[in-house]
Order: sequence, then structure tokens, then C-alpha cells
Amino acid sequence: MEEHPTEQEISHTARAIGGLFLNFSALEHTMSLAVAAILKLSPEQEKPLVRGMMARAKIDMLASYASAHWNKADCETLEAILKPTRKLAEYRNDFAHGLIVHDGKGNWAVISHRGKHRFVGLEKPFTVTELLLRGGEAERLSIEFQALAEAIFEQESTGPLPQTR
Repeated sequence: MEEHPTEQEISHTARAIGGLFLNFSALEHTMSLAVAAILKLSPEQEKPLVRGMMARAKIDMLASYASAHWNKADCETLEAILKPTRKLAEYRNDFAHGLIVHDGKGNWAVISHRGKHRFVGLEKPFTVTELLLRGGEAERLSIEFQALAEAIFEQESTGPLPQTR
């Protein structure tokens, strides 16, 4: 006999997905602030030039800038933030562009049609707990990008970034 998720399970899952999206939105905003900081953009410049960029483009721009202008230790510190952000962006994109389903036992999955799975799809099981953890990770990374942007702006007013090339 097939089991379907209860209304309460569906509601919990939907809320966890919504939380992931809300926290990832904050993460994208603080990534925009970090990009604006490295490029010395005003808020009026940042809004039209950076906010519309995809997360991957912001990540790549930050990594590229750091590798060209920062020392190895600072690049490694940044990469420690960028690496989980890349993975989280892919995870979020699975939900944004994939198909969310459940099987006959009530287990949830998202079917992604990206890359080599464009025509056949790739089923990726998930749990509400995992979604909540990923949403929390997005919030933590958002705070780290906010701190990065603030540190860059602060150094800009007092002189060059410490330990730059």
C-alpha cells in the first residue's frame, strides 16, 4: 500500500524549503555586498551592476579578485567560505529548478535535470532535517560574507587591506 506524506509533513517540508530560499536570498545579498566592497562600488552602483548576477558569478568574481590581489592566506580564508557556498548554490538550484516529489513510501526527493542529467533527470533524496541544516548553513555563510564586506569597507577607509600582495 502506498503511503503519502500527511498534510503536516507536506507543510513542514514546504516551510523548510521556504526557509532555505529565504536564507539563501540573504546569502546572495551579502555576497553582493562583498563584491561591491572589492570593486569599491557605491550602493547606487551595486544595485544595478551586482544584484542581478547569479550566485556562481559572484563567487567566481570574488575568487578571481582575491587570487589577483590578496595573499595566499587571505585567499585560503576566502576559499573556506566560497567552497561551501558553491555547494549550497547547487543544492538550492536543485530545488529552484527541479521537481520535488515523494515515492510510494512517503520519502522525499528532488529531481534535477541539469548537466549530464538534462534528459533523464537525477533523483536526489532529501529530508526536512537536511533542508533545515542547509538553511542554517546559508544563514551562517551570509553572516560571514557580511563580515567580509564590512572588513573590506573598513580597510578601504583606513588604507589597503592587511597582508595584500
